[in-house]
Amino acid sequence: MKPVDMTVTHDPENGVRGDCFRCCIASLLELPAQAVPHVMDYDWTVSEPGPGQWFKTLNDWLQQFDLTYLEFEFKPEQQWNWKAFDTSFNCYHTLSGQSPRAPHTVVAHNGEMVHDPHPNRAGLIGPNTDTGLYNYGFIIAQCKRVSKLTLLAVQREWTGPFPKITIV
Repeated sequence: MKPVDMTVTHDPENGVRGDCFRCCIASLLELPAQAVPHVMDYDWTVSEPGPGQWFKTLNDWLQQFDLTYLEFEFKPEQQWNWKAFDTSFNCYHTLSGQSPRAPHTVVAHNGEMVHDPHPNRAGLIGPNTDTGLYNYGFIIAQCKRVSKLTLLAVQREWTGPFPKITIV
């Protein structure tokens, strides 16, 4: 992971959406921000994209690297058991929630924030205010098939209700 800072700060009064998510993806892939599409940059006042449209746009772009983005939603009282699968588990991922300013995305390592791409580095103060959930996002190598046995093994290690998995 190579930290990349925001190039566009959020300014909703002027119709500008910050590029924190893009910079987190760039950080995970160790690319400059400009090399990653700003999938959140569309005019929300004119048209709302279909559900998951930004997932599709991001995953279409990630295909060139044979990668896929997956996102899991968690309630604040739930905790991912990072050591459930391997005691040497070592994973960087996105973590989305509420910043002091607006909804925001940071880079985390095993569930703990390690890089806030915003210039003030304030991080997250809680879950997304609209859903009450945190979103953990992972970039993984594309696989042709995920076995039911693997998903059941993951579910057995989970201490709460199984999280929603969005795969596009």
